[in-house]
Amino acid sequence: MKEIILSILLFTNIFSSQPIRETRAVWLTTNFRLDWPPQTFDTEKQKSALEEIFIDLHKKNFNTVYFQVLSKNTALYKSKIIPFSPYISGIVGDTTTYDPLQLAIDLARKYDLEIHAWVNVVRIYSGSEQNIFRHPKHILNIHPEWTIKAGEKEDEISYWLNFGIPEARNYMVQVISEIAQKYDVDGIHMDFLRYPDTKFDDSQTYSLMNTDSLSLGDWRRENLNKFVKQLSENIRQFDKTIKLGAAPFGIYKNLKEARGSESYFSVFQDSRNWIAKGWLDYLTPQIYWNINRNPRFDILAEDWVNNSDRKNIVLGIAAYKPDVYSEMSEMIDISRKVGASGVCFFRYNFIKDFHFDEFDHFSYPTAMPWLSNSTISSILKLYVDFPAEKPNSFTILWEKDDSTTPKYFSFYEISDNSDLKSKTLLSLLPVNSNSISLTMPKPKKILNKFQILTVDELWNESDSSEGIVEVEIPVLKNLLDNEPKPISFAIKNGDFIQIHFFSKQNEEIAISENENNMESSVISANFGWNIFNLKLVDFPNRELILTGKTSSQKLKLRF
Repeated sequence: MKEIILSILLFTNIFSSQPIRETRAVWLTTNFRLDWPPQTFDTEKQKSALEEIFIDLHKKNFNTVYFQVLSKNTALYKSKIIPFSPYISGIVGDTTTYDPLQLAIDLARKYDLEIHAWVNVVRIYSGSEQNIFRHPKHILNIHPEWTIKAGEKEDEISYWLNFGIPEARNYMVQVISEIAQKYDVDGIHMDFLRYPDTKFDDSQTYSLMNTDSLSLGDWRRENLNKFVKQLSENIRQFDKTIKLGAAPFGIYKNLKEARGSESYFSVFQDSRNWIAKGWLDYLTPQIYWNINRNPRFDILAEDWVNNSDRKNIVLGIAAYKPDVYSEMSEMIDISRKVGASGVCFFRYNFIKDFHFDEFDHFSYPTAMPWLSNSTISSILKLYVDFPAEKPNSFTILWEKDDSTTPKYFSFYEISDNSDLKSKTLLSLLPVNSNSISLTMPKPKKILNKFQILTVDELWNESDSSEGIVEVEIPVLKNLLDNEPKPISFAIKNGDFIQIHFFSKQNEEIAISENENNMESSVISANFGWNIFNLKLVDFPNRELILTGKTSSQKLKLRF
């Protein structure tokens, strides 16, 4: 079993306005190698670069990564259906190299991140990489009759699946389902789940397949609806807790002060229907504008949340735009104000140097209670061990119920011994651990309470009343046992009096000049040694009375 070692300098409860649960996501772009992999075919450098990204996101207190694994209809994973991406070795369809998606999953577990496989759905090729375009196993060459070219200018040409053809939809259902079935991803995140524009040339398919006499717009929307429904039903057969989501355009339909290209009409995304029907669990609308100009970010954010059908809305933010980048902190505040499930930034390279003050400690991703149907395992026994050679160290060990397997253990410090809600999440621990060792160089109190809970794949914790252990710090207990009276002394330090006071508990200390002086200063003292600085001019008699719960003593100043 893995032993975790932490060095804890100070235990304090974190009072913060940030939500207890909040999705903090980033799009990690691999198409065109924009964020990863780097411009090298050295696999060790590639792996190291990916770990550096995950370490950085962990330090920033992010909790979710949308890791792009399917673009140009090539895979950054081991697929039996589509060819392997050339971005790893330079060779399309290479079967000899490592598995990038599995590496990303392993790193996500190591650094407390949820990972969603990000897939480009309908757009199957863009750019100028002829080694992909001409590969014999690419869908363009296997089933060219399922594809349509879009765009007029050479640098704008792309190829899309014709979703009016049932076989084309079935094909993409199989491609995405393979990922969900083969890999332990937390979610599937769909991009380009749309038509390219209103000029898409699918008139022949429309004439053949429009058996319900729908308008062209309704027919296209229904083709996307059929795909989402089929994919959801197929994946739910073997995984009922995987999170399914999509990233639609940021404007569903035009609003006052939020007008532009409408996803419902221009690219035929009826995305709100996808969550209302329960086919998807979340949407990440690409609200790629700033706050003050039309279309306004805040107006759109509120509109998406108000039409979420109680599903998760994660607000997509365009970190690549300078006018948006300067407002990202404010956008996080807006997401909380309107009740969004969190935020997602496009893309990693544009946030790697940004300091997120709003993410001052780790939060779990937003809950999806409609997916939760599992029993969370419990902590059965906890033990504390004090190594003789390390007086300020101890180890907490635990046993758990083996009927279910958690995703993590959560490790809390309970700040107020009488209030289990006053606790701080110190760390998430790997599922293969059964102990944690702590060193407290400057312990502040004798009795400390800690809690170990189990965390399932949806970030739900076991019963909050269990898994509690009390730890008495021996070095402090011995100090109190051997020093029954409080100790105080004062020295002159320039124009100030420096008071050194030992308190047996956290308490308020009243300091007055003498017994007859009713006016006093009140100072908060912590357990152990405290140092106060008082103005010398306020104590002309050079005599102090210190009064607290654990002591009341007179201190004669000599200097």
